Amino acid sequence: MCSSAHLARVFKEAVSQLYVEDRQLIEAEAHEQAITGQLARHLGGRLADEGLDVDCEYNRDDRTPDDIKRDQNGNPMRPDIIAHRRRTRENVLAVEVKPYWSRVDHAGDLARLAHLTGQAFKYELGVHLELGRDGPHFTWFGNGTEIGDPDA
Repeated sequence: MCSSAHLARVFKEAVSQLYVEDRQLIEAEAHEQAITGQLARHLGGRLADEGLDVDCEYNRDDRTPDDIKRDQNGNPMRPDIIAHRRRTRENVLAVEVKPYWSRVDHAGDLARLAHLTGQAFKYELGVHLELGRDGPHFTWFGNGTEIGDPDA
């Protein structure tokens, strides 16, 4: 499994690539899913050699064929982006994204990331990415709680 520091570094590189190659999506205030699709593409290219799958809006837990990911309240959930090995319990990175123009409260995203990195799913690292006009802002999660930048 990848270290948190490695995952954070790779994720920040993918976000930098997003701001260089796809900045027009951010400037146009495009739909969040259009942006996360491009970010997942950049991230997937960096994690492919490690045999990891990168998926958007992935709602399966993969413990049984009909198992749906559920949040801390038992509600169905779809993280914006995840890096994992499909059909295994190897959960590596969970990502929630909010652009600066979104009026949606970030509290739900933060609670989901705490849940995803906690005992229920055991993602190695979670990150809330706020897409700013002038650059990104990251909030990191590990072991079910907010942490500092693992790559610092």
